[in-house]
Amino acid sequence: MSDTAKELAEIIREIEEVDTCIADLEADARRDPKSNAARHNKFACKTMRRYRIRLVDERDRLLGGLTGGA
Repeated sequence: MSDTAKELAEIIREIEEVDTCIADLEADARRDPKSNAARHNKFACKTMRRYRIRLVDERDRLLGGLTGGA
Protein backbone atom coordinates (compact mmCIF):
# COMPACT_ATOMS: atom_id res chain seq x y z
CA MET A 1 0.00 0.00 0.00
CA SER A 2 1.39 3.39 -0.94
CA ASP A 3 2.07 6.11 1.61
CA THR A 4 -0.86 8.13 0.24
CA ALA A 5 -3.22 5.18 0.63
CA LYS A 6 -2.00 4.58 4.19
CA GLU A 7 -2.46 8.25 5.02
CA LEU A 8 -5.93 8.17 3.48
CA ALA A 9 -6.88 5.14 5.58
CA GLU A 10 -5.69 6.90 8.73
CA ILE A 11 -7.68 10.03 7.91
CA ILE A 12 -10.83 8.03 7.20
CA ARG A 13 -10.40 6.22 10.51
CA GLU A 14 -9.93 9.55 12.28
CA ILE A 15 -13.08 10.97 10.64
CA GLU A 16 -15.01 7.97 11.95
CA GLU A 17 -13.61 8.54 15.45
CA VAL A 18 -14.54 12.22 15.32
CA ASP A 19 -18.07 11.32 14.18
CA THR A 20 -18.39 8.91 17.12
CA CYS A 21 -17.09 11.53 19.53
CA ILE A 22 -19.55 14.13 18.25
CA ALA A 23 -22.45 11.67 18.58
CA ASP A 24 -21.41 10.82 22.16
CA LEU A 25 -21.07 14.47 23.14
CA GLU A 26 -24.46 15.32 21.65
CA ALA A 27 -26.10 12.38 23.42
CA ASP A 28 -24.56 13.44 26.74
CA ALA A 29 -25.74 17.02 26.20
CA ARG A 30 -29.30 15.85 25.52
CA ARG A 31 -29.47 13.95 28.80
CA ASP A 32 -29.33 17.12 30.88
CA PRO A 33 -29.52 20.10 28.51
CA LYS A 34 -29.42 22.74 31.25
CA SER A 35 -26.22 21.50 32.88
CA ASN A 36 -22.84 23.15 32.65
CA ALA A 37 -21.46 19.95 31.11
CA ALA A 38 -24.05 20.14 28.31
CA ARG A 39 -22.93 23.67 27.52
CA HIS A 40 -19.31 22.56 27.37
CA ASN A 41 -20.30 19.60 25.19
CA LYS A 42 -21.92 21.99 22.71
CA PHE A 43 -18.65 23.93 22.44
CA ALA A 44 -16.70 20.68 22.08
CA CYS A 45 -19.06 19.56 19.29
CA LYS A 46 -18.51 22.81 17.41
CA THR A 47 -14.75 22.35 17.66
CA MET A 48 -14.95 18.72 16.59
CA ARG A 49 -17.09 19.66 13.59
CA ARG A 50 -14.52 22.25 12.50
CA TYR A 51 -11.79 19.62 12.88
CA ARG A 52 -13.89 17.16 10.88
CA ILE A 53 -14.16 19.68 8.02
CA ARG A 54 -10.36 19.91 7.89
CA LEU A 55 -10.09 16.12 7.87
CA VAL A 56 -12.64 15.81 5.07
CA ASP A 57 -10.78 18.43 3.03
CA GLU A 58 -7.54 16.49 3.52
CA ARG A 59 -9.29 13.23 2.59
CA ASP A 60 -10.67 14.81 -0.58
CA ARG A 61 -7.23 16.16 -1.49
CA LEU A 62 -5.69 12.73 -1.06
CA LEU A 63 -8.47 11.05 -3.05
CA GLY A 64 -7.94 13.56 -5.83
CA GLY A 65 -4.27 12.71 -5.86
CA LEU A 66 -4.95 8.98 -6.03
CA THR A 67 -7.43 9.33 -8.87
CA GLY A 68 -5.30 11.87 -10.73
CA GLY A 69 -7.89 14.63 -10.30
CA ALA A 70 -6.20 17.25 -8.15
